[in-house]
Amino acid sequence: MGKKSRNKATQARKPPPPPVDPLDAVHAAATTPAWLVATRDDAVAVKLLETLERAVAKLPRTSPPIPGPTDDARKRLHEWAQENGCACENIKLERFEDGQTRVVSTKTIAANDVVMKVPAALHLRATDDDSMGVAAFARTHNLDATLALALRLCAEAVADDSFWLAYVRCLPSSFDVPTFWAWEDVARLRGSASFRRACMSRCAAARSFVLVSRSLGEEASKALQLDYDRWRWALGAVQTRQNSLGGALALVPLWDMCNHGEDAGASRLAEDGSLELMTTGVGTGEEVRMDYGDRSAANFLLHSGFVPPPSLREGADTATVDVALPATPLAALLARFLDSRKVPRAPAPPNAPPRWRGALLRMVATAGGAAHAVPDAALNSIALAAGADNKDDATYLLRCAPDAALSPASAAHADRATRALAAATAAQAECYPALPPAETHHGRLADALVSREKEMLRRGIVKGKTS
Repeated sequence: MGKKSRNKATQARKPPPPPVDPLDAVHAAATTPAWLVATRDDAVAVKLLETLERAVAKLPRTSPPIPGPTDDARKRLHEWAQENGCACENIKLERFEDGQTRVVSTKTIAANDVVMKVPAALHLRATDDDSMGVAAFARTHNLDATLALALRLCAEAVADDSFWLAYVRCLPSSFDVPTFWAWEDVARLRGSASFRRACMSRCAAARSFVLVSRSLGEEASKALQLDYDRWRWALGAVQTRQNSLGGALALVPLWDMCNHGEDAGASRLAEDGSLELMTTGVGTGEEVRMDYGDRSAANFLLHSGFVPPPSLREGADTATVDVALPATPLAALLARFLDSRKVPRAPAPPNAPPRWRGALLRMVATAGGAAHAVPDAALNSIALAAGADNKDDATYLLRCAPDAALSPASAAHADRATRALAAATAAQAECYPALPPAETHHGRLADALVSREKEMLRRGIVKGKTS
């Protein structure tokens, strides 16, 4: 046999490569270092997003679909809430035209009256011990609070004797946050800072599914009927409904069925742990809404799945512009100040992103320091230069530094950041691609946000964020 023949025979005898584990493929697609480039290059992000979607599509689907709310389920939820001490006798749940749920008043309710009061015993928290051991599992594996609450919801969804079964059966079967969109609809956000954040959200959902699935093991995952669709559903429910109550994340049945309305109503946590909703006044048959707070249109879309009408509050709705700045000397200045005060540097929690701002906030928790008066108009620029996200963060950081050391530094960085923000605003206004009209609901949501951002950029209503 000749040399060439022997080589061909050897190659023919090589075993085929082992099949790729679908979880490995998803994890690789969601964690590739190329995503770091994608945060500044939309074309790269689109390609990586498509790769991730192909990997996710190959995951096995084993859980039955969530049916979504019915009229009987809405009635049962209201009855269950009343049976367990919820003060909700003046409201009812109704079906929207799109199949979702709204809260409607059954009588005229005066302004500042409590329209519902949900006792603490009805709040679904991941930190509370449970018969399925989710809380213990979350503590053992150091799960993020959001992931722990999503896993707890998965457990309640498969338990026929769950105390919260009436609530789970009233949750939507899907959500309008970008994690649920077709990747082509997400790509319509190109040019917006929200596009990169939507991509990161999808990557985080995929990575967390791999993490939780492998931590649970095959047997426990089967018991929870946990596949990617079920996990994404639970994450969507938690992402759009979670609230921090008494230091713990919780889902609050009935209360979280209220839709957003600016200045529509406010909530408060009573001394007994109950959550109360007070209205600004509603008539019989009118929808009971609550105010979701001062948030930008992008924040509403990314975390709640809708784009509200333009806010009437000054500064509530701004376009976020990613600004690339060199190293932040102000951060180093604050770090040196903290070292001089011998403030211990608290370690970041496991799996936390290495963001200096969060670390500094922990470091200065016991530092104190003289207050530094800075004009409000300069705070956003100073926040940008420091890497802080907003004016409150900037004010807090400035109060933790000595006046004499920070004054010249803050002025110089504020001026530098202001120029960078103006340049980035002008550049972003030219980044949006021309697209045909959207044909899907999620595509129209993307177009609504882009249209809003273009208008705010034109008017100079922007907030810088270090990229």
